[in-house]
Amino acid sequence: MYNIKKNFINFWLSQLLSQLGSAITSYALTLWVYSKSNLAFDISILSFCSFVPYIIGSFIAGTFIDRYNKKYIIFIVDTLAVIGTISTLLLISLNQLTVIFISIINIIIGFANAFQIPAVTVVTERLNTSENYTKASGMLSFSDALIFSFSSAIATILYKTIGIEYILIIDIVTYFLANIILIFFINIPRDINEFNYEEESFFNFIKDTKEGFSFIFSNKALFKIIFSMCLMNFFSHITYENILPAMIISRSNSEYILGIVNIFIGIGGILGGFIVSIRKLKGNMAYTMYFFLGITFLFGDLSMAFGRNLYSWIPAAIFASFPIPFIIASQRSIIYTHVPKNKQGRIFATKNAIQHCLIPVGILLGGYLADNIFEPLIVYGNSDFGKFLFNLFGATHGAGMATMFFITGILGFLFSIYMLTNKDIIKLGNI
Repeated sequence: MYNIKKNFINFWLSQLLSQLGSAITSYALTLWVYSKSNLAFDISILSFCSFVPYIIGSFIAGTFIDRYNKKYIIFIVDTLAVIGTISTLLLISLNQLTVIFISIINIIIGFANAFQIPAVTVVTERLNTSENYTKASGMLSFSDALIFSFSSAIATILYKTIGIEYILIIDIVTYFLANIILIFFINIPRDINEFNYEEESFFNFIKDTKEGFSFIFSNKALFKIIFSMCLMNFFSHITYENILPAMIISRSNSEYILGIVNIFIGIGGILGGFIVSIRKLKGNMAYTMYFFLGITFLFGDLSMAFGRNLYSWIPAAIFASFPIPFIIASQRSIIYTHVPKNKQGRIFATKNAIQHCLIPVGILLGGYLADNIFEPLIVYGNSDFGKFLFNLFGATHGAGMATMFFITGILGFLFSIYMLTNKDIIKLGNI
């Protein structure tokens, strides 16, 4: 398959299966929580509880990944996640499930993801040659988009038909299938340093952990790229990754329309991931990254802001997600090229910690702004500014959240253009 090794195909399929089950469960629980309170802020709290431990765990995860067997790390964190799923199933069967417990489970899963995500990224490099880095990254982006698209649709349909209990059972089944593939059918080459690390004491652990930060901070261009992604994540988690479900449901009064919008978000990502997986990206990776970043904010966020119905939200969804695989593949290619193999676990984990450090702020800020400022300003406000926004986005529930999409779209696009003027970044992108 496009010169991608069979070993990587098996690994890719196992992760696709595992993550699909987890994503279906996560989305179904979001629907369950929103059905209980009808508050965007409650959805924000769930996301907050996932990202904070993810960021904290990322500070130490990279050293573990560089030192120890990556297959076992992925298996262990998958097992932690499925224990949470089983616990949730038991509580809901006893009619004792609460938002607080779901938040606790999200904390555990967030911490586990801090290890799994960079481990999967490093394994991807181990199972491929340099010629296939962007293709393999495209496959990961393809599967991410596939999961996002179908998990939300499947979760919405199953939530309305068979109920959340059976969704949790499906998640447990996919865990066992995926890890059978991982343990028995995948051979992950091990770096010689892994064996050396396992024989030494824990004495140098802190030193190795700090090395990830030192490497990034000493490379100014790489740090600028990572920090710029941090700001972009902040903008997107105020809106797209946060209040989108609440806005769509508020403006359409339909969970099915939300499911359709999510399907097209996934379709856009699938198309982008497919193109990246079959065609090696050429030219300057920095230009590619920030060009597509500007596209997703300009045409994704702004179109979503002005949309009033499904037919206007569909193109917005595609524009928002189609560029993402190009952005991710470009950044991964830059890091794969400039970071030694025996340090990639630390660098990717540290990158994740930095890039995601503002996400919890964006999550809480997005929910708070939606419920307490922008929604009341447009729906109930009588100020001149409120009337101006009224003319742009209407006066229905969800219009305030649409205004937030408009603001992040403008800011994200302008910042993307600004980053294209940085000579150090452009130089690093020549690989």
